Amino acid sequence: MYVPEHLDDPNQLALRQKLDTITCDPTGYAAGTQPGRVTALQKEMPHSIQCICPAYRSERRSWDYNCHAFSLGLRTREEFWGARPKVEELLPESDFMAILIKQRVLDLQSRDRVQEGDLLLYYSGSELKHSGVVVRGRIRSKWGNGNMWEHHIGEVPLRYGDRVDPFNSPESQSVLLKYLAHVGAT
Repeated sequence: MYVPEHLDDPNQLALRQKLDTITCDPTGYAAGTQPGRVTALQKEMPHSIQCICPAYRSERRSWDYNCHAFSLGLRTREEFWGARPKVEELLPESDFMAILIKQRVLDLQSRDRVQEGDLLLYYSGSELKHSGVVVRGRIRSKWGNGNMWEHHIGEVPLRYGDRVDPFNSPESQSVLLKYLAHVGAT
């Protein structure tokens, strides 16, 4: 799979702006309406986006993690959830991802050799905004406090930036230990 460096397709700009409007809800309470609104958007703006894991307010583990926790494989680890009550507000953010890159836990991949399970990091300028995982030639990613989606590389909300870099899939135990140490939960 080839990963372009820039998301500069003018045909997707309007779609990305609409996705921003639909998914920009810091509380997560509108997450239940997002799948229907994104599906309805297909009539106006063709796309391939599918909600693959809905967020249910009554099921904390369906929404209380971010794109990086998903991409790094943390959300499936009991140790991650066990640490959450101790560090309620601490999710892996861009600073943690930068540590993983600096320590070469995440290695930049060739754009023309991206494989199943590799991560895509989305940037606005030099600021990391979002991450996803390559699955069957598509991307799976968690959008904000809402749902998890499967989509093409450029089918993301505009706020996630205009540049994409591919990275290897890291070993989850190593990432988990680094995360727990990073948030002081070891």
